[in-house]
Parts: sequence; structure tokens; C-alpha cells
Amino acid sequence: MYPVCDIGNYPLHNQDVVEAIRTVGDRAIYVHVQDVGAPRWAAQIALGAGTPPLAAIFAALDALPQRLLLCFEFGGEPDPDGRIRQAIQFRRAHAYV
Repeated sequence: MYPVCDIGNYPLHNQDVVEAIRTVGDRAIYVHVQDVGAPRWAAQIALGAGTPPLAAIFAALDALPQRLLLCFEFGGEPDPDGRIRQAIQFRRAHAYV
């Protein structure tokens, strides 16, 4: 069994995402990537449009000794294809690819 780095749920539970990655990241094989807004329980939003410090989060992921599988989750309405393109562009703009 391996831990999952769920970067959207850590802030929802008042946990520091970067610290969580540093704590369990070297044992993880998977990252559940989602962005969240304010208030914390707001609906999922497009990657890069929320409140978590994604640049620091992706830097922490990049510092891990292994590469992790990335799974993106976000509400796609009203333009699911556009939201997917936005997430891919955001990912490509950061070091962790």
C-alpha cells in the first residue's frame, strides 16, 4: 500500500501540502491534482485558479527522488475541453512534467 499525495484535500483539512509531500512523497506513486478556492469547501476550479501555493507544491514534487503519476480532477462545466487544455498548459508551465 502506498500513500497518495492529494494536493486538493490537504488544504481542505488544514494541512500543509508541501509539508505533506516532504513527509510521505518519497513513498507515494500517485498525485491527485486538483485546485480549490475560497472558501475551502468551494467547488473544484481550474488548475492554477485556486488558493493552494501550486508553484511550491510542484517544486516539492520535483524534488522527490521518483516521478509520480499525475491525475487531474476538476469540474469541467461549462467547457470541459477548455478546462483540460488549461490544466495541461498550467502543468507544462511548471517544472514538474
